[in-house]
Amino acid sequence: PYFMEHYGYVSLVFDYEDENTGKYLDAEIRFYNYDYYKHTSEYLDGKKRSYDEKMSAAYNSLVIVEDNSLNYEFSHYYIYFDDYGIYECIAQRFEYIE
Repeated sequence: PYFMEHYGYVSLVFDYEDENTGKYLDAEIRFYNYDYYKHTSEYLDGKKRSYDEKMSAAYNSLVIVEDNSLNYEFSHYYIYFDDYGIYECIAQRFEYIE
């Protein structure tokens, strides 16, 4: 997985294995009106994973956790990939694209 900047949004680009066919498919998560993004950790140890966070979406084995305690305009998204770790983005919204 890697981040790629675009005009008006940053995308997190990755591939995943389709459970039915075994083929690898491309996908991306677009974060609009972003303020911050970073690959922050290889592991979940010590990262915030509390019950007050809500899961915004789950796609295959990808989990996106939204923490909207920052303010009313931005949410803090934590995206965890097995073997790659945590990718974080502070943005107003996201869109999942296959």
